[in-house]
Amino acid sequence: MNKIRLLLKYISPYKRPAFSSILFNMLSALFALVSYSLAIPFLNILFNRVESVHNPGEFHLTIEYLSQFFTYFLSMFIEEKGQVGALHNDKGIK
Repeated sequence: MNKIRLLLKYISPYKRPAFSSILFNMLSALFALVSYSLAIPFLNILFNRVESVHNPGEFHLTIEYLSQFFTYFLSMFIEEKGQVGALHNDKGIK
C-alpha cells in the first residue's frame, strides 16, 4: 500500500497533461478518420467510379445531403480543373 501512495505522489503533478494527452489522441484519431473518409469520394469521382452531380438539391441537415453536396463540390472542381488539374498542387507549396 505504501508503494501505491509513493507512486501516486509522483504521478499527481502529471494528471492534467495525461488527461489532455488522452483527449488530444482521441481527437487525432477522429480527425484522421474524417480526413480518410473525405478522400474516398474524391478518388471515386476522379477515377470515374461515380457519376458527377450537377445539383446538390435543397438544403437539409442530414448525412445524405452533406455527402451529396460534397460530391457536387468535387464534381464541379474536377470539371473546372480536369482530372489531372484536380490532383495538381497549384499553390507552389512543396
